[in-house]
Amino acid sequence: MRHPWIVRAASVTALALAACSSTNDSLLDSAAPLDDAIEESAAPDTPTALDAPDVPGVPDAPDVRDASDVLDAPDAMDVRDAPDVPDVLDAPDVRDVLDAPDVRDVPDVPDVRDVPDVFDALDVPDARDVPDVPDVRDVPAVPDVSDVLDAPDARDVTVDAPPDAPADNGCGALALCAGACVNTQTTVAHCGACGVVCPGVDTECRRRTCVGGVCGFVNATSGAAIAAQTARDCRRAACDGAGGVTQLPDDGDLPVDGNPCTLDVCASGVASNPPTPVGRGCGTGAMLCNGAGACVECVGGSDCASGVCDAGRCQLASCADGVRNGAETGVDCGGACRVCPALVVLAGGSASVLAGAFDATARAWSTTPLAERTVEGVAVAVTRAGEAVGLVRHTVLGDVNDNRLRFTVWRAGAWAPFADIGPTVTTQAQPALAASPTGVWAVFHGFDFNQYFAAYDGAAWAPPAEATGASGARAAALAADGDNPLMVFSRGLANELYARSRAGGAWGGDQRIEAAAGFDANVSPAAVNLTGTTVLAVWNAPGGQLRASLRAGGTWSAPAAVPMCLSTARVSLARVGDAQAALAFRGTDGNLYAALYASGGWAAPVRVAVGITGVPAVAPGAPGATAETAFLDGAGRVMHARLVGGAWSAGALVGGTGFVTVALASGP
Repeated sequence: MRHPWIVRAASVTALALAACSSTNDSLLDSAAPLDDAIEESAAPDTPTALDAPDVPGVPDAPDVRDASDVLDAPDAMDVRDAPDVPDVLDAPDVRDVLDAPDVRDVPDVPDVRDVPDVFDALDVPDARDVPDVPDVRDVPAVPDVSDVLDAPDARDVTVDAPPDAPADNGCGALALCAGACVNTQTTVAHCGACGVVCPGVDTECRRRTCVGGVCGFVNATSGAAIAAQTARDCRRAACDGAGGVTQLPDDGDLPVDGNPCTLDVCASGVASNPPTPVGRGCGTGAMLCNGAGACVECVGGSDCASGVCDAGRCQLASCADGVRNGAETGVDCGGACRVCPALVVLAGGSASVLAGAFDATARAWSTTPLAERTVEGVAVAVTRAGEAVGLVRHTVLGDVNDNRLRFTVWRAGAWAPFADIGPTVTTQAQPALAASPTGVWAVFHGFDFNQYFAAYDGAAWAPPAEATGASGARAAALAADGDNPLMVFSRGLANELYARSRAGGAWGGDQRIEAAAGFDANVSPAAVNLTGTTVLAVWNAPGGQLRASLRAGGTWSAPAAVPMCLSTARVSLARVGDAQAALAFRGTDGNLYAALYASGGWAAPVRVAVGITGVPAVAPGAPGATAETAFLDGAGRVMHARLVGGAWSAGALVGGTGFVTVALASGP
């Protein structure tokens, strides 16, 4: 027999369902799937109060312990299958059901809390409490009858349909990306999914990868060559093994620069183009390398016909190129150029006369023996035209030409034979010479003790022997006073030192330079023009002290001693610069000394050579020197020394032997 509360509850349920059916037929239609779901997920048998006795008017339901029986039985859960509704209509008011005592209070009903309410059976309570029921998440939970009464229209309940099967893209297991079938597990442009591009840029040393749909990269091995190379740099671009590029030495990649005057060298990856040696042929013709990497026409003067190379190009000969070329007879002189400076020497002896000329370029002497003899002094001077004139006193006892005054001319590098300057012109001592505007002037001491004047214009002597109106015990000295000759001499019996000059063809009055007490009349004086009308005179005082005086503005200065200069023989003077002079003399010890005059004062004398004979000669320096001196050594050989850079060189042999007198001149 069923318990009365169960019969009442069933009636109430039937009444509620009938009411719901009249207004919400759709809810019953929607419950069908839920019934099926409950049927598929039947709970295991559970002993409940449904085993109670039958309720009158309600068909017997299967054992509730078998969930499948409940779902299949035409019991109150499926109102549509209920046979009779009259009992339900006669059932107590639904509110009474709601007020019914808690089922849990019914005796002998075990664990009534686990028995689902009839409404729970219809709406399927929270499926999570029903074990082993799949997809219960889609069944909404109905906690109690109040939920059913308040639930929305069952027609509003929607159930998601199972997802459609993927459509066939025509690529099989591949993905269709931008119209192409792509393996997204290995494709860098679609790695893992369409459109997912692996970051970065592929290079020869690093390549992007897609493995298993994951981006990565792989590096080329270290040393792997790459296409981009810099040619001729002694290096090779290669991968560094870390995805980058490095430079490796490649000494076979020579830095060829196309220059025939440089070498192409690689040394441990370092490129260089050092110059080839000087003189290596290059280009066309006689071109050659200059040792600095340039191909030029010339490196030095020897590569050019003119002997002049400037900035790698041969130059035409000129009068200022420092080279003897073209028609020149000397360095930048002769031919169409200026007159060449000359340095000449004349030495006399009892056997012959030696004439010589110095080549300043070759630093060498060329000498010519001349058929003349003299035991007296000789004289030589260079003209403004670059010619040299020499004078000697011919001395041969018993010869009809004995004591004749004879001359020679050096012209175009050759010495002429000696000849008389005029008929019966003789001298008793060494003559003196000085360059003139047109040639040379000469003074000589006649046997009548008078001083005579002669002039040579390059062709003839005129006059050959002009009386000067002066007389004295010794031969006079000669110097230029501007464009006029000036003579310094010992006058008369008083033996005082005087000077006289010639102007307009006539000799002027005498000017006293030194009294007899300061002048040794037995030794001829020396004089030289320093500049313009300034003349320097040097002479021997008694006892050998050398003294000097300067004529400037027509007036002679007070005589003064030349410090530390002693000689008993005639001295030699030469102009070696503006207002400068060089003095050469044989000292009382027999050695050769030289002293320089400049700025109104004398420098201490310097010993140039030892053990000389005769009287030394001095002259302005040829190119490369300040002054020159010629002297005779103990054997009578002609020697030569030069003042270069403030120091005198050692004597060099000019030539000859047995000579007793020597003269030296340079110019113009």
